[in-house]
Amino acid sequence: MTGPDHTEVAVEAMNALIAALAESGLLPEAWKESLLLDDLLKQDRDNKYAGQSYWAIGNVAFLLDRISDGVAYHQLAAKNLSPTNDLDLWAHFNRASASLRLTAGVTGPETLECIERAELAASIVGGTERDRLELKLTRAQWLVLTEQFEMAVSHLNAIIEREELLASHVAAQAHFLLGQALSACGHETDAVRHLTIGEELFLASGAEDRASMARGLIRSIEHPSA
Repeated sequence: MTGPDHTEVAVEAMNALIAALAESGLLPEAWKESLLLDDLLKQDRDNKYAGQSYWAIGNVAFLLDRISDGVAYHQLAAKNLSPTNDLDLWAHFNRASASLRLTAGVTGPETLECIERAELAASIVGGTERDRLELKLTRAQWLVLTEQFEMAVSHLNAIIEREELLASHVAAQAHFLLGQALSACGHETDAVRHLTIGEELFLASGAEDRASMARGLIRSIEHPSA
């Protein structure tokens, strides 16, 4: 069986396989399938799943610390996803792409554009209060990474006021970022308090590596010469 219909079915199936492999932690296998999917998309550049496919491939690249590949595939995803076709999907992609870029330390103009596009789409689509808080957290993370600490503190305090709406690992990230921002502003006591809360919430959600990072920051504040 050949032709556009077969290609669409194959692309959709490969997307599902890549997602399953990535969720199972089988990242090298997911990357191998991603490259096969990329080859398939080159044969059918107008495939209706192209945007979501490039998004998925980029996600795997970011998870493997292939940062330049992740950025490149998400650029292709942005070109193939249309806000006029599915504004909610467009918003979700831009927020997710911004989050992965920020985790990788990519803070350039394209990352800010992703955040701004997600914010614009969210203002139109609406969404839940949790969605709005999580998007606000993405903006706050960008502010911390670009050393706009006072503005970040304002954003993060507003998020933490509603933290009961957030999953524990998301609330943990808010406290962690607030601790970083407060420390940079010279408010060390408050910084340690929020980093401690962040550590506890990370541990509660099973994110031991993130909890370890919070502990490291606490130690660096409490024992700066150590």
